[in-house]
Amino acid sequence: MPFISVIIAAHNRREFLLDAVNSALNQTLPKDEYEIIVVKNFSEYDDILKNLDVKTVFSNEENQGADIVNALSYAEGEFICFLDDDIWVP
Repeated sequence: MPFISVIIAAHNRREFLLDAVNSALNQTLPKDEYEIIVVKNFSEYDDILKNLDVKTVFSNEENQGADIVNALSYAEGEFICFLDDDIWVP
């Protein structure tokens, strides 16, 4: 099975970020087959994300598109998926 990188961008938005991360963590693939990368422009939740083994990329860019490009340099997956910070499945 190919390794998958899931990139979640949160640009000035905090309210659903942890729900989106938990949604990505609570799926059927074994943890060793994917990684989650959160790119955000705020420091809130850093400790929580670290404890969940989620890579965190801080970005000072002016727009979300630049944030995503920044996160791509950290991705190790053969396939890359993008998830908005306000999309999650309970």
